[in-house]
Amino acid sequence: MNSKLALYLLALIMFILFQDSRGVYKSPSFQIDGPRLSKAYVLGDKSELSRKLREAHQKLNLAHLFTPSGLHFQATLSLIYFFFLPLFWKKKAKLKLLLLVVGILPLFWEGYLAIKRIIFLRLTFTFKKFIPFNLDHFQLFLIVFFLDVLFGTFSQSPWSYFYSFLFLGTLFSAKSMSSVPLLFFITQLFLSGLTGAPFYPLASIMGIILSSLFFILFPFFILSFWIPMNLFLASYEKLILFLSKIGTIEVLYPSKMVVFLILINASSFKIKKIFLFLLLLESSPVFNLPYNDFQKKRPFDIDFLYPQSEIEKMKRVRKGYKLTYKDQSHCRHKLYNSFYEVRCQY
Repeated sequence: MNSKLALYLLALIMFILFQDSRGVYKSPSFQIDGPRLSKAYVLGDKSELSRKLREAHQKLNLAHLFTPSGLHFQATLSLIYFFFLPLFWKKKAKLKLLLLVVGILPLFWEGYLAIKRIIFLRLTFTFKKFIPFNLDHFQLFLIVFFLDVLFGTFSQSPWSYFYSFLFLGTLFSAKSMSSVPLLFFITQLFLSGLTGAPFYPLASIMGIILSSLFFILFPFFILSFWIPMNLFLASYEKLILFLSKIGTIEVLYPSKMVVFLILINASSFKIKKIFLFLLLLESSPVFNLPYNDFQKKRPFDIDFLYPQSEIEKMKRVRKGYKLTYKDQSHCRHKLYNSFYEVRCQY
């Protein structure tokens, strides 16, 4: 069995087992004053972010950046390395020892489950030469995550474990770094098929690119606690909001059939040439709209949802209408080609 098929099969089994589990464990965040976006990225504190900005991250599949993980951990170690390199230029062994000590500190903190898994992985890869078996990185990854189930952080949050397993496994199952972006794209499509959530292809691609750039930008978010970087932070926020609007123009509706197609693709070379075509065809809104959408009323029947006398104001907005009622509640009706969506706030 190849690594990709093993990864997706195990992820499918975990999803079935964890469906009734609680949500992802939230690590406690340090209380330090700083820019709102920096606090969200560095400390995991999203309390000051606007709803619009949080939704933009979700649409771009960047919500994982709000949870300190291996990406944050490795970027922090890189910043420490370059900061102390001039002091230890001739004593790099001491610098490596410093990084090792700093690198294991999160093991003694409460929470930060994803970072703890990364630390155990790094230690395993570091001492790989002492293991009497010839194991590749993916096999070591499976061993570490199996031990995590028995002795580690799994019991604190099965869903945190699931997401770490799926996306770290995607990275370690890649045969070359050039194939990683495509594998992450397929993994996100796989996850949408499991959960039934809409999938935005362009937003997914943009999210993969931004996640890669985040490794370079993360040190600037750390430094912004002490050095004013208002222009950088404001520009980054506007970029996220702008890309989320562009990225959600096209939407697909993957079903459980997508999960089956991905498993077949991972196990057979014969289907690879038509794999993407089959995915796009199966996920097309023409063939795969959610069943409930066919039960909704037609867009021109919106006036009959409530008595006309209760409507105080009707305003034309992007993709539909906004209705305001006498009790100051309002509903937004988004119009699509074959159905419409209603969202109300009371």
